[in-house]
Amino acid sequence: KNPQTMSVTRAFVRKGALNSRSFNSTAHNATKVCVVGGAGGIGQPLSLLLKLNPLVSHVSVFDMVGAPGVAADLSHIDTPAKVTGHGMNLKQFSGADEIQNKDEFQ
Repeated sequence: KNPQTMSVTRAFVRKGALNSRSFNSTAHNATKVCVVGGAGGIGQPLSLLLKLNPLVSHVSVFDMVGAPGVAADLSHIDTPAKVTGHGMNLKQFSGADEIQNKDEFQ
């Protein structure tokens, strides 16, 4: 081995370029987020920002109308976060009916 290359490598390691933060093997925290009113003028850009956030693993978009369409648009963005859209009616928001797919949010 070339002694000059070895000294450069030692200096590189000594200066902290290869520290423990470079090799992180811990899993990131998966965070599920629900946006109620996600098809509106504030909910759509908020859902987009949440979809782009690397700390968010699942964005659920809820609204009276248009939520599945917003979710379909967001699902084309290439990030690891999953997006689902749920059209609701007023009874489901007020508690008269139970949300059918609640196992998805456990």
